[in-house]
Amino acid sequence: MLVCAAHRSLREPTRPIWGQIVQAPVRINDLAAVHARERVLGAVTASIARQLDLPENLTAAELIDALRTRPTRPVLVVDALDETDDPQRLINELLLPLISEKTRGNPVRLLVGARLYEDYQPLFDCGWMINLDKVEQDVLEDDLLHYVQGLLRTTSEYRKQGGAVGAFAQAVASVLATPDVGGGRLSGPFLVAGLYTRYFMTVNADRVVTDAAAAAQEGAKVPVDLRGVLDLDLRLESDALWLRPVLTALAYARGSGMPVSVLTRVAAAFAPAGTRPTTGQIRSALNVARFYVRQSLAPDRSNVYRLFHQGLVDTLAENSAERLGAVLDALVSSLGPPDQRDWNAAEPYVLEYVREHASAAGRVKEIEADPGFVLHPGSPLRTEAKDAAELALIAVRNGNRALARRAANLPGSPHLMWQPRWSLGTLASDAWSAEVNSAPSRFESIAISGNGESVVALGSDGLVCWEWAPDQPPRLHRTEGYVMGHKVLLSRLGTVFALGDSGTVLDFGDAAVWEQDDLDPVRAAAISGPSEIVYVDHAGEIVRHDLVTLRRDMIGSTGLNSDRWSIADAEGAIVAVAFADSVWLKVFTYPGREYAVRVPQDPISTFAISPDGRHVVAGTEGGWLIFAQLQRYIEWEYFDQLHSEITAVAATSGASRLAAGCEDGTVVVFGPDGRRQVTAQVSHRPIRKLTLCALVKRGLALDDDGKAHWFEFEAGVVTSRLPTLMDVSAGDLVVTAFLAESGEVTVGLNDGTVAAVVLETGELLHETRLAAVARELASVDLGGRDGTLVATGAGYSLLHDHFDRVIDLGLAEWAKEYLSPTDPPPRIGVGSGVVEVWHDGYEVRVRKLGSSPDLGLAEGVDLEWRYRQDSEVLCSAYFGQRPLAFSGGSDGSVDVWDLESLEMVDTLRVGGPVRDVRTVSGRYLLVLAGGELVAFEHYDGSRKGSS
Repeated sequence: MLVCAAHRSLREPTRPIWGQIVQAPVRINDLAAVHARERVLGAVTASIARQLDLPENLTAAELIDALRTRPTRPVLVVDALDETDDPQRLINELLLPLISEKTRGNPVRLLVGARLYEDYQPLFDCGWMINLDKVEQDVLEDDLLHYVQGLLRTTSEYRKQGGAVGAFAQAVASVLATPDVGGGRLSGPFLVAGLYTRYFMTVNADRVVTDAAAAAQEGAKVPVDLRGVLDLDLRLESDALWLRPVLTALAYARGSGMPVSVLTRVAAAFAPAGTRPTTGQIRSALNVARFYVRQSLAPDRSNVYRLFHQGLVDTLAENSAERLGAVLDALVSSLGPPDQRDWNAAEPYVLEYVREHASAAGRVKEIEADPGFVLHPGSPLRTEAKDAAELALIAVRNGNRALARRAANLPGSPHLMWQPRWSLGTLASDAWSAEVNSAPSRFESIAISGNGESVVALGSDGLVCWEWAPDQPPRLHRTEGYVMGHKVLLSRLGTVFALGDSGTVLDFGDAAVWEQDDLDPVRAAAISGPSEIVYVDHAGEIVRHDLVTLRRDMIGSTGLNSDRWSIADAEGAIVAVAFADSVWLKVFTYPGREYAVRVPQDPISTFAISPDGRHVVAGTEGGWLIFAQLQRYIEWEYFDQLHSEITAVAATSGASRLAAGCEDGTVVVFGPDGRRQVTAQVSHRPIRKLTLCALVKRGLALDDDGKAHWFEFEAGVVTSRLPTLMDVSAGDLVVTAFLAESGEVTVGLNDGTVAAVVLETGELLHETRLAAVARELASVDLGGRDGTLVATGAGYSLLHDHFDRVIDLGLAEWAKEYLSPTDPPPRIGVGSGVVEVWHDGYEVRVRKLGSSPDLGLAEGVDLEWRYRQDSEVLCSAYFGQRPLAFSGGSDGSVDVWDLESLEMVDTLRVGGPVRDVRTVSGRYLLVLAGGELVAFEHYDGSRKGSS
């Protein structure tokens, strides 16, 4: 009623309903109301957008931004939150961001109706809560009394029977408002009261009850639960045999409801065994049950039906495994046997909701492993797969091995000769090479040159340099996998200073390197001259270090053991600032003095000094950007408040530009006039480091995942990730190398792990973490025992069961013999002779070795004239007594060649550049494509689904 009175579209049509209310709400133009029962997030979002004259196809994030930036704060009413398809997703992705104080813009005004579930507590904590289950008994009784009286007075028969109406209503209200012996109270008393009043009028349709005492007696008989009143009402329709099965079936309906064809099958599950209704009987039952049922149109324009109240659903639906399984079986009973279901015969309702029914029954894998369902155009699991081979590969990539097996062996279709069994890693689009395998992609420090045309980033797995020409995005220039550290500086002349964890300083200017092994680990550093840096070490000592002369000058000892420092060289004057504790910053100037600066009331989360050492800029947990001149008496200037906690700041010389990076991944740049010049969504992870180049209005950001980003802020804003060779998402697993010998498989991963792999399942065993990423693996025999030799960007390592740890071999020459051998082309016996498979950069060819009279081949005979310039990965093996060769290249496919018939017999498409192909035990084919290792099992008719 509140919504009807306040809603701009409903106010006038519903005036007779709310017009008598003393305190009816005024009209609210920006009001949207949604009953969320059985609705998904997208449907709720579309409904709100439509009511507020916004595009219906807005995402949740776009709707949040649109509503929070409106001139007036909208009012949203969301009822039945607990009955929606995914309440937690609706709360986390829509409702909480709409009312959050940390999100950009103004919070909306939100009214939510929901049951008091513990999972919803974060939402309840954000506002005021009225518990309708804790209404005073007298108040509830009065409300029920007026409700029942109103229902009876809508009929002409009872409108003038005030005594009987009052007595009946009082009796019903008294019973339903009275707590039980445990102090609890019936849930949904108004629904029970309404249904019982309807029952009372129906039973007495032939004679109006005019006696107040008799009416009171009838009112006192009201059942105290919904099931009781429902049973009373249904007994009146005892001739409608299919009424109760239909209502029970509708209690399991999803979304907007079930169509008649589906309802006919499901209702039979709740009838005596062997009985099946006709469509006419179902429609007749729906007509009888019209009070309880709501009809609507599905997207395919068919009529669908559902119960009008969640209380009815809760009463009729029994969530036992037996019943839920019976509903699922009825849904798919029209599609044929479980292993040969024809999903083309499925109604849209079945395609959309069968997974939900299967999940409720604990049988979701049965449906998700059905390739016919996945390949159907109307399936919510529909993928890009065009055929069974693509689907099988997609399935193993998603860990659904059951679906992969069924897709590879579809009934009525030829079995796939090469059936994918498992995959490990991530398929990347880069042209992988040996250098790519260990290329740095996570960084701890970034720097930009004074002219903005050079960029460097440094991390524990290497240094990367980019060139950034005017009007162009940054371009990858070089990678130094052997240079590892945590801080990097870039001079005006392009000299790179990399400060390592071990204290090593390297200078790549003029391709020269200087090392100082005993340099203490540093907290902060700045360039002090052409070959000099000034830094603060872990003990709080400030040191100037010349990389050419190797001279070190102690400038001063602060005596402060802090891990948060910033330092600058202001034309010979050193300025360093540190967190002393949560309240004070300590400022040290050399030559000069030291003094303490009190932190503002809002705790500082991050700070930095401008390169000229004259200003300090800081960000607070409350989102304030503040700055001040570095002088004896600092006066903080509150610059601007942002929408979330500031996690990184930067300033140019003279503080002509200030920048703030936030917890939500945005970066804000302020111009010389103090106004916001740029607000850019640089990342979706918190920003941890920022640096600016005011000359060309460029900047760099480093996020919480160690990913480096660039942005420009002269005309609008352009932003993107800095390109790296190993450009995969944070947390993605990448196979950098693998070894398959003697029936065993070993892999190297991008997190430095080297592990054995179970050939049948892809499970990792015996994992060992190295300090650097494996580029190459080789098997080595030591005393009759096999070990694994690993080549990394830092040298060689040995894994062998004779040792209880990994042995670091450095750059041992003998290791190169194993890791960089010159192998002959693959050779295999064909007929009574031996052939080798080779390529000349253009064609895959076969060459006989020795006598092969049955082949009838001359030296160098081609297998097939086919332009395959990139087919540089070759191997050969026997499968099913046939000699086969395998070739792969950057087009993402592996061709299979029969060396007896001299024909290409199969092509496996893996979707990424093929880096290596190996066979194992005449049964498995292992393909390394991009950063993913895929295992295919050869089908020979006896091993269908064997692994």
